[in-house]
Amino acid sequence: MRWLWLIFALAVLARISGQVALGAYAHPRLFEYEEIATNLINGRGYTYASPDGGTYVASQSSPLYILLTAGVYLVTGHSQPAMLLLQAALGGLTAVLVAWAGRRAFSRSAGMVAGGLVAIDPGLVVYAAELHSLSLDALANVGLVCATLALPARPGRARLAGLGAVFGLAGLTRATALLLLPVHLVWLRLHRGARLMSIGAAVAVLAMLLVYAAWPVRNSLLLGQLTLGSSETTEWLWRGNNPNANGGSLTPDGERMLAVAPPAFRAEIEAASEAQRVRVYQAAAFEFIRANPASASRLYVTKLLTFWWGSQETGLLYPPTWVIAYQVWYAAILLCAGLGMWSTRAVGEQRGVVWLIVATLVLVSLTQAIFYVEGRHRLAVEPLLLIVTGVGVADLATRVQCFWTRRVSSRDRRPPGGPRARLRAAGCPRRP
Repeated sequence: MRWLWLIFALAVLARISGQVALGAYAHPRLFEYEEIATNLINGRGYTYASPDGGTYVASQSSPLYILLTAGVYLVTGHSQPAMLLLQAALGGLTAVLVAWAGRRAFSRSAGMVAGGLVAIDPGLVVYAAELHSLSLDALANVGLVCATLALPARPGRARLAGLGAVFGLAGLTRATALLLLPVHLVWLRLHRGARLMSIGAAVAVLAMLLVYAAWPVRNSLLLGQLTLGSSETTEWLWRGNNPNANGGSLTPDGERMLAVAPPAFRAEIEAASEAQRVRVYQAAAFEFIRANPASASRLYVTKLLTFWWGSQETGLLYPPTWVIAYQVWYAAILLCAGLGMWSTRAVGEQRGVVWLIVATLVLVSLTQAIFYVEGRHRLAVEPLLLIVTGVGVADLATRVQCFWTRRVSSRDRRPPGGPRARLRAAGCPRRP
Protein backbone atom coordinates (compact mmCIF):
# COMPACT_ATOMS: atom_id res chain seq x y z
CA MET A 1 0.00 0.00 0.00
CA ARG A 2 3.02 2.27 -0.42
CA TRP A 3 1.28 4.01 -3.32
CA LEU A 4 -1.41 5.30 -0.93
CA TRP A 5 1.26 7.02 1.12
CA LEU A 6 2.67 8.53 -2.07
CA ILE A 7 -0.77 9.91 -2.98
CA PHE A 8 -1.13 11.32 0.55
CA ALA A 9 2.29 12.98 0.29
CA LEU A 10 1.50 14.39 -3.17
CA ALA A 11 -1.80 15.87 -1.96
CA VAL A 12 -0.28 17.43 1.15
CA LEU A 13 2.68 18.80 -0.81
CA ALA A 14 0.38 20.28 -3.48
CA ARG A 15 -1.73 22.01 -0.84
CA ILE A 16 1.20 23.36 1.15
CA SER A 17 2.77 24.61 -2.08
CA GLY A 18 -0.50 26.32 -2.98
CA GLN A 19 -0.69 27.87 0.47
CA VAL A 20 2.83 29.23 0.15
CA ALA A 21 2.29 30.50 -3.39
CA LEU A 22 -0.93 32.28 -2.42
CA GLY A 23 0.59 33.84 0.69
CA ALA A 24 -1.82 32.04 2.98
CA TYR A 25 0.64 31.75 5.88
CA ALA A 26 1.03 35.52 5.99
CA HIS A 27 -2.48 36.65 5.04
CA PRO A 28 -5.02 33.81 4.75
CA ARG A 29 -8.44 34.58 3.35
CA LEU A 30 -10.89 34.47 6.25
CA PHE A 31 -14.58 33.63 6.45
CA GLU A 32 -17.17 33.82 9.19
CA TYR A 33 -15.83 30.54 10.63
CA GLU A 34 -12.82 32.49 11.90
CA GLU A 35 -14.98 34.98 13.82
CA ILE A 36 -17.10 32.31 15.47
CA ALA A 37 -14.09 30.16 16.43
CA THR A 38 -12.32 33.21 17.88
CA ASN A 39 -15.40 34.17 19.89
CA LEU A 40 -15.65 30.62 21.24
CA ILE A 41 -12.11 30.48 22.58
CA ASN A 42 -12.39 34.04 23.96
CA GLY A 43 -15.47 33.17 25.99
CA ARG A 44 -17.99 35.10 23.90
CA GLY A 45 -19.81 32.00 22.73
CA TYR A 46 -20.88 30.82 19.29
CA THR A 47 -21.67 34.26 17.87
CA TYR A 48 -21.30 35.87 14.47
CA ALA A 49 -21.92 39.45 13.34
CA SER A 50 -23.27 39.21 9.79
CA PRO A 51 -22.15 41.82 7.23
CA ASP A 52 -25.84 42.06 6.31
CA GLY A 53 -26.66 43.19 9.84
CA GLY A 54 -27.50 41.49 13.11
CA THR A 55 -25.79 38.99 15.36
CA TYR A 56 -26.28 35.23 14.95
CA VAL A 57 -25.90 32.54 17.59
CA ALA A 58 -27.27 29.65 15.50
CA SER A 59 -25.68 30.27 12.11
CA GLN A 60 -23.52 28.33 9.64
CA SER A 61 -24.00 24.91 8.13
CA SER A 62 -20.54 23.69 9.19
CA PRO A 63 -20.49 23.78 13.00
CA LEU A 64 -18.12 20.82 13.08
CA TYR A 65 -15.47 22.76 11.14
CA ILE A 66 -15.91 25.71 13.48
CA LEU A 67 -15.47 23.53 16.56
CA LEU A 68 -12.41 21.92 14.95
CA THR A 69 -10.95 25.36 14.21
CA ALA A 70 -11.60 26.53 17.78
CA GLY A 71 -9.94 23.39 19.13
CA VAL A 72 -6.84 23.90 16.99
CA TYR A 73 -6.63 27.55 18.00
CA LEU A 74 -7.04 26.67 21.67
CA VAL A 75 -4.16 24.17 21.54
CA THR A 76 -1.82 26.21 19.31
CA GLY A 77 -2.42 29.73 20.64
CA HIS A 78 -4.61 30.78 17.70
CA SER A 79 -2.19 29.58 15.03
CA GLN A 80 -3.73 30.00 11.59
CA PRO A 81 -0.76 28.19 9.95
CA ALA A 82 -1.58 25.17 12.12
CA MET A 83 -5.12 25.18 10.75
CA LEU A 84 -3.82 25.48 7.19
CA LEU A 85 -1.54 22.49 7.74
CA LEU A 86 -4.48 20.52 9.12
CA GLN A 87 -6.49 21.39 6.00
CA ALA A 88 -3.61 20.11 3.86
CA ALA A 89 -3.69 16.86 5.83
CA LEU A 90 -7.46 16.60 5.40
CA GLY A 91 -6.94 16.99 1.66
CA GLY A 92 -4.34 14.22 1.76
CA LEU A 93 -6.74 11.93 3.59
CA THR A 94 -9.45 12.72 1.04
CA ALA A 95 -7.13 11.73 -1.81
CA VAL A 96 -6.24 8.47 -0.03
CA LEU A 97 -9.89 7.56 0.55
CA VAL A 98 -10.69 8.28 -3.10
CA ALA A 99 -7.78 6.05 -4.15
CA TRP A 100 -8.98 3.31 -1.79
CA ALA A 101 -12.55 3.51 -3.12
CA GLY A 102 -11.33 3.41 -6.72
CA ARG A 103 -9.11 0.42 -5.98
CA ARG A 104 -11.80 -1.49 -4.08
CA ALA A 105 -14.64 -0.90 -6.53
CA PHE A 106 -12.78 -0.81 -9.85
CA SER A 107 -9.04 -1.41 -10.23
CA ARG A 108 -5.69 -0.44 -8.79
CA SER A 109 -4.95 1.80 -11.76
CA ALA A 110 -8.33 3.55 -11.46
CA GLY A 111 -7.68 4.16 -7.76
CA MET A 112 -4.21 5.53 -8.36
CA VAL A 113 -5.41 7.89 -11.08
CA ALA A 114 -8.42 9.09 -9.05
CA GLY A 115 -6.32 9.68 -5.94
CA GLY A 116 -3.71 11.53 -7.97
CA LEU A 117 -6.34 13.76 -9.56
CA VAL A 118 -7.78 14.68 -6.15
CA ALA A 119 -4.26 15.38 -4.92
CA ILE A 120 -3.63 18.03 -7.59
CA ASP A 121 -7.18 19.28 -8.24
CA PRO A 122 -6.71 23.08 -8.58
CA GLY A 123 -10.02 24.02 -6.94
CA LEU A 124 -9.33 21.86 -3.89
CA VAL A 125 -5.75 23.16 -3.70
CA VAL A 126 -6.89 26.79 -3.77
CA TYR A 127 -9.52 26.31 -1.06
CA ALA A 128 -7.04 24.47 1.14
CA ALA A 129 -5.21 27.83 1.20
CA GLU A 130 -8.29 29.58 2.62
CA LEU A 131 -9.69 29.09 6.11
CA HIS A 132 -12.88 27.54 4.78
CA SER A 133 -14.76 24.35 5.61
CA LEU A 134 -14.53 22.93 2.08
CA SER A 135 -11.58 20.61 2.87
CA LEU A 136 -13.61 19.00 5.64
CA ASP A 137 -16.79 18.95 3.53
CA ALA A 138 -15.01 17.08 0.72
CA LEU A 139 -13.55 14.57 3.17
CA ALA A 140 -16.99 13.97 4.70
CA ASN A 141 -18.65 13.31 1.34
CA VAL A 142 -15.96 10.84 0.31
CA GLY A 143 -16.07 9.24 3.75
CA LEU A 144 -19.77 8.44 3.35
CA VAL A 145 -19.17 6.46 0.15
CA CYS A 146 -16.14 4.68 1.63
CA ALA A 147 -18.06 3.77 4.79
CA THR A 148 -20.79 2.18 2.68
CA LEU A 149 -18.36 0.34 0.38
CA ALA A 150 -16.50 -1.05 3.39
CA LEU A 151 -19.57 -2.84 4.77
CA PRO A 152 -19.69 -6.63 4.31
CA ALA A 153 -22.60 -8.61 2.91
CA ARG A 154 -25.68 -8.50 5.16
CA PRO A 155 -24.17 -6.01 7.65
CA GLY A 156 -25.30 -6.34 11.25
CA ARG A 157 -26.97 -3.74 13.42
CA ALA A 158 -23.73 -2.55 14.99
CA ARG A 159 -22.16 -1.83 11.61
CA LEU A 160 -25.30 -0.08 10.38
CA ALA A 161 -25.38 1.99 13.56
CA GLY A 162 -21.78 3.01 12.86
CA LEU A 163 -22.73 3.95 9.31
CA GLY A 164 -25.60 6.08 10.61
CA ALA A 165 -23.26 7.82 13.06
CA VAL A 166 -20.91 8.68 10.17
CA PHE A 167 -23.82 10.25 8.31
CA GLY A 168 -24.81 12.24 11.40
CA LEU A 169 -21.25 13.51 11.74
CA ALA A 170 -21.18 14.46 8.06
CA GLY A 171 -24.48 16.28 8.59
CA LEU A 172 -22.63 18.60 10.95
CA THR A 173 -20.45 19.67 8.03
CA ARG A 174 -23.26 19.90 5.45
CA ALA A 175 -26.83 18.95 6.32
CA THR A 176 -27.31 17.53 2.81
CA ALA A 177 -25.60 14.39 4.11
CA LEU A 178 -28.75 13.57 6.07
CA LEU A 179 -30.68 13.21 2.82
CA LEU A 180 -28.14 10.75 1.41
CA LEU A 181 -28.63 7.94 3.93
CA PRO A 182 -31.78 6.54 2.23
CA VAL A 183 -29.85 6.36 -1.07
CA HIS A 184 -27.05 4.41 0.61
CA LEU A 185 -29.49 2.07 2.36
CA VAL A 186 -31.11 1.27 -1.00
CA TRP A 187 -27.64 0.58 -2.43
CA LEU A 188 -26.86 -1.72 0.49
CA ARG A 189 -30.10 -3.57 -0.19
CA LEU A 190 -29.15 -4.10 -3.84
CA HIS A 191 -25.46 -4.87 -3.41
CA ARG A 192 -24.95 -6.09 0.17
CA GLY A 193 -28.23 -7.84 0.87
CA ALA A 194 -29.23 -5.48 3.69
CA ARG A 195 -32.94 -5.28 4.48
CA LEU A 196 -34.63 -1.89 4.17
CA MET A 197 -37.59 -2.66 6.41
CA SER A 198 -35.55 -3.95 9.33
CA ILE A 199 -34.32 -3.01 12.78
CA GLY A 200 -30.83 -2.54 11.33
CA ALA A 201 -31.98 0.16 8.89
CA ALA A 202 -33.97 1.84 11.66
CA VAL A 203 -30.88 1.76 13.89
CA ALA A 204 -28.85 3.46 11.16
CA VAL A 205 -31.39 6.28 10.86
CA LEU A 206 -31.65 6.63 14.64
CA ALA A 207 -27.87 6.77 15.07
CA MET A 208 -27.64 9.48 12.41
CA LEU A 209 -30.34 11.57 14.10
CA LEU A 210 -28.81 11.14 17.56
CA VAL A 211 -25.38 12.32 16.41
CA TYR A 212 -26.84 15.30 14.54
CA ALA A 213 -29.53 16.16 17.12
CA ALA A 214 -27.44 18.33 19.45
CA TRP A 215 -27.15 21.06 16.80
CA PRO A 216 -30.86 21.61 16.01
CA VAL A 217 -31.88 21.11 19.67
CA ARG A 218 -29.42 23.80 20.76
CA ASN A 219 -30.54 26.23 18.07
CA SER A 220 -34.24 25.63 18.69
CA LEU A 221 -33.81 26.30 22.42
CA LEU A 222 -31.78 29.47 21.83
CA LEU A 223 -34.21 30.92 19.27
CA GLY A 224 -37.42 29.73 20.89
CA GLN A 225 -38.63 28.15 17.65
CA LEU A 226 -37.99 24.98 15.68
CA THR A 227 -34.67 25.32 13.85
CA LEU A 228 -33.58 22.12 12.12
CA GLY A 229 -30.23 23.47 10.98
CA SER A 230 -28.74 26.92 10.64
CA SER A 231 -30.80 30.03 11.30
CA GLU A 232 -29.35 31.39 8.04
CA THR A 233 -31.08 28.74 5.93
CA THR A 234 -33.98 31.01 5.02
CA GLU A 235 -31.55 33.81 4.13
CA TRP A 236 -29.80 31.43 1.71
CA LEU A 237 -33.22 30.55 0.29
CA TRP A 238 -33.96 34.25 -0.21
CA ARG A 239 -30.57 34.92 -1.86
CA GLY A 240 -31.52 32.46 -4.60
CA ASN A 241 -35.16 33.56 -4.84
CA ASN A 242 -35.71 37.31 -4.96
CA PRO A 243 -36.32 39.95 -7.69
CA ASN A 244 -32.55 40.55 -8.12
CA ALA A 245 -31.51 36.89 -7.91
CA ASN A 246 -29.13 35.54 -10.56
CA GLY A 247 -28.38 32.14 -9.05
CA GLY A 248 -25.44 33.20 -6.87
CA SER A 249 -24.98 35.27 -3.72
CA LEU A 250 -23.40 38.25 -5.50
CA THR A 251 -24.52 40.58 -8.27
CA PRO A 252 -22.42 40.85 -11.47
CA ASP A 253 -20.81 43.91 -9.83
CA GLY A 254 -19.78 41.83 -6.80
CA GLU A 255 -22.34 43.28 -4.38
CA ARG A 256 -24.22 41.20 -1.83
CA MET A 257 -27.89 40.50 -2.56
CA LEU A 258 -29.13 42.42 0.47
CA ALA A 259 -27.18 45.51 -0.65
CA VAL A 260 -29.36 45.80 -3.79
CA ALA A 261 -32.64 44.90 -2.07
CA PRO A 262 -35.33 47.59 -1.51
CA PRO A 263 -34.46 49.97 1.36
CA ALA A 264 -37.58 49.02 3.31
CA PHE A 265 -36.61 45.34 3.27
CA ARG A 266 -33.05 46.13 4.33
CA ALA A 267 -34.34 48.25 7.20
CA GLU A 268 -36.67 45.42 8.31
CA ILE A 269 -33.77 42.95 8.33
CA GLU A 270 -31.48 45.31 10.25
CA ALA A 271 -34.14 45.89 12.92
CA ALA A 272 -35.11 42.23 13.30
CA SER A 273 -33.81 39.76 15.86
CA GLU A 274 -32.23 36.50 14.70
CA ALA A 275 -35.50 34.57 15.12
CA GLN A 276 -37.41 37.32 13.30
CA ARG A 277 -34.91 37.35 10.44
CA VAL A 278 -35.61 33.65 9.89
CA ARG A 279 -39.30 34.44 9.33
CA VAL A 280 -38.74 37.66 7.32
CA TYR A 281 -36.37 35.99 4.83
CA GLN A 282 -38.64 32.96 4.53
CA ALA A 283 -41.74 35.06 3.91
CA ALA A 284 -39.96 37.16 1.26
CA ALA A 285 -38.62 34.09 -0.56
CA PHE A 286 -41.98 32.29 -0.54
CA GLU A 287 -43.76 35.43 -1.70
CA PHE A 288 -41.39 35.75 -4.65
CA ILE A 289 -41.85 32.09 -5.61
CA ARG A 290 -45.65 32.30 -5.39
CA ALA A 291 -45.84 35.57 -7.31
CA ASN A 292 -43.27 34.58 -9.96
CA PRO A 293 -43.43 30.80 -10.48
CA ALA A 294 -41.97 31.01 -14.00
CA SER A 295 -39.04 33.18 -12.86
CA ALA A 296 -38.46 30.95 -9.84
CA SER A 297 -38.41 27.88 -12.10
CA ARG A 298 -35.93 29.51 -14.48
CA LEU A 299 -33.75 30.50 -11.54
CA TYR A 300 -33.80 26.93 -10.28
CA VAL A 301 -32.60 25.65 -13.65
CA THR A 302 -29.95 28.40 -13.73
CA LYS A 303 -28.70 27.38 -10.29
CA LEU A 304 -28.62 23.73 -11.31
CA LEU A 305 -26.55 24.60 -14.39
CA THR A 306 -24.35 26.85 -12.26
CA PHE A 307 -23.63 23.96 -9.92
CA TRP A 308 -22.47 21.77 -12.78
CA TRP A 309 -20.61 24.34 -14.88
CA GLY A 310 -20.63 27.83 -13.38
CA SER A 311 -21.99 31.25 -14.31
CA GLN A 312 -20.74 34.71 -15.21
CA GLU A 313 -20.44 35.43 -11.48
CA THR A 314 -18.25 32.36 -10.89
CA GLY A 315 -14.73 33.31 -9.85
CA LEU A 316 -15.38 37.03 -9.37
CA LEU A 317 -12.87 37.01 -6.51
CA TYR A 318 -10.12 35.33 -8.57
CA PRO A 319 -8.11 36.20 -11.72
CA PRO A 320 -10.03 35.41 -14.96
CA THR A 321 -7.21 33.16 -16.18
CA TRP A 322 -7.74 30.94 -13.13
CA VAL A 323 -11.37 30.42 -14.07
CA ILE A 324 -10.52 29.58 -17.69
CA ALA A 325 -7.79 27.14 -16.65
CA TYR A 326 -10.11 25.44 -14.20
CA GLN A 327 -12.89 25.15 -16.80
CA VAL A 328 -10.49 23.36 -19.16
CA TRP A 329 -9.50 21.00 -16.33
CA TYR A 330 -13.15 20.43 -15.38
CA ALA A 331 -14.20 19.74 -19.00
CA ALA A 332 -11.56 17.01 -19.16
CA ILE A 333 -12.88 15.62 -15.86
CA LEU A 334 -16.42 15.42 -17.25
CA LEU A 335 -15.33 13.77 -20.52
CA CYS A 336 -13.31 11.09 -18.74
CA ALA A 337 -16.08 10.57 -16.19
CA GLY A 338 -18.46 9.92 -19.07
CA LEU A 339 -16.04 7.32 -20.42
CA GLY A 340 -15.84 5.79 -16.95
CA MET A 341 -19.61 5.46 -16.76
CA TRP A 342 -19.70 3.86 -20.22
CA SER A 343 -16.91 1.39 -19.48
CA THR A 344 -18.63 0.09 -16.32
CA ARG A 345 -22.15 -0.10 -17.72
CA ALA A 346 -22.15 -3.91 -17.96
CA VAL A 347 -20.15 -4.79 -14.84
CA GLY A 348 -22.46 -5.61 -11.89
CA GLU A 349 -21.22 -3.94 -8.71
CA GLN A 350 -18.97 -1.49 -10.57
CA ARG A 351 -22.04 -0.10 -12.29
CA GLY A 352 -23.73 0.05 -8.88
CA VAL A 353 -20.89 2.08 -7.35
CA VAL A 354 -20.96 4.50 -10.27
CA TRP A 355 -24.68 5.00 -9.82
CA LEU A 356 -24.24 5.50 -6.07
CA ILE A 357 -21.80 8.31 -6.84
CA VAL A 358 -24.04 9.75 -9.57
CA ALA A 359 -27.08 9.63 -7.27
CA THR A 360 -25.09 11.51 -4.62
CA LEU A 361 -24.01 14.19 -7.10
CA VAL A 362 -27.53 14.60 -8.47
CA LEU A 363 -29.18 14.80 -5.05
CA VAL A 364 -26.64 17.31 -3.75
CA SER A 365 -27.01 19.49 -6.86
CA LEU A 366 -30.82 19.36 -6.80
CA THR A 367 -30.83 20.34 -3.13
CA GLN A 368 -28.25 23.10 -3.50
CA ALA A 369 -30.19 24.65 -6.39
CA ILE A 370 -33.08 25.38 -4.02
CA PHE A 371 -30.90 28.02 -2.39
CA TYR A 372 -28.00 29.72 -4.21
CA VAL A 373 -24.95 28.28 -5.93
CA GLU A 374 -21.34 29.39 -6.04
CA GLY A 375 -18.47 27.61 -7.73
CA ARG A 376 -17.11 26.18 -4.52
CA HIS A 377 -20.28 24.22 -3.75
CA ARG A 378 -19.46 21.59 -6.36
CA LEU A 379 -15.89 21.27 -5.11
CA ALA A 380 -17.23 19.59 -1.97
CA VAL A 381 -18.37 16.62 -4.09
CA GLU A 382 -15.81 16.86 -6.90
CA PRO A 383 -13.62 14.11 -5.35
CA LEU A 384 -16.52 11.70 -5.86
CA LEU A 385 -16.74 12.70 -9.51
CA LEU A 386 -12.99 12.15 -9.79
CA ILE A 387 -13.42 8.50 -8.78
CA VAL A 388 -15.44 7.95 -11.95
CA THR A 389 -12.97 10.10 -13.88
CA GLY A 390 -10.16 7.84 -12.67
CA VAL A 391 -12.03 4.84 -14.07
CA GLY A 392 -12.35 6.62 -17.42
CA VAL A 393 -8.67 7.61 -17.56
CA ALA A 394 -7.58 4.08 -16.66
CA ASP A 395 -9.88 2.64 -19.33
CA LEU A 396 -8.59 5.13 -21.89
CA ALA A 397 -5.00 4.20 -21.06
CA THR A 398 -5.81 0.51 -21.52
CA ARG A 399 -7.48 1.20 -24.86
CA VAL A 400 -4.45 3.15 -26.11
CA GLN A 401 -2.07 0.45 -24.92
CA CYS A 402 -4.15 -2.25 -26.59
CA PHE A 403 -4.27 -0.28 -29.83
CA TRP A 404 -0.48 -0.01 -30.00
CA THR A 405 0.01 -3.60 -28.83
CA ARG A 406 -2.25 -4.89 -31.62
CA ARG A 407 -0.47 -2.66 -34.11
CA VAL A 408 2.97 -3.93 -33.08
CA SER A 409 1.76 -7.52 -32.93
CA SER A 410 0.34 -7.28 -36.44
CA ARG A 411 3.82 -6.35 -37.72
CA ASP A 412 5.76 -8.85 -35.64
CA ARG A 413 4.15 -12.27 -35.75
CA ARG A 414 6.84 -13.90 -33.64
CA PRO A 415 7.33 -11.85 -30.47
CA PRO A 416 8.20 -13.74 -27.26
CA GLY A 417 5.07 -15.62 -26.29
CA GLY A 418 3.28 -14.64 -29.48
CA PRO A 419 0.91 -11.72 -30.19
CA ARG A 420 -1.93 -13.21 -28.17
CA ALA A 421 0.25 -13.49 -25.08
CA ARG A 422 1.29 -9.87 -25.48
CA LEU A 423 -2.35 -8.77 -25.71
CA ARG A 424 -3.28 -10.77 -22.61
CA ALA A 425 -0.37 -9.22 -20.71
CA ALA A 426 -1.65 -5.77 -21.64
CA GLY A 427 -5.11 -6.63 -20.33
CA CYS A 428 -6.70 -6.30 -23.75
CA PRO A 429 -10.04 -8.01 -24.33
CA ARG A 430 -10.34 -10.54 -27.11
CA ARG A 431 -11.88 -9.36 -30.31
CA PRO A 432 -15.03 -11.24 -31.31
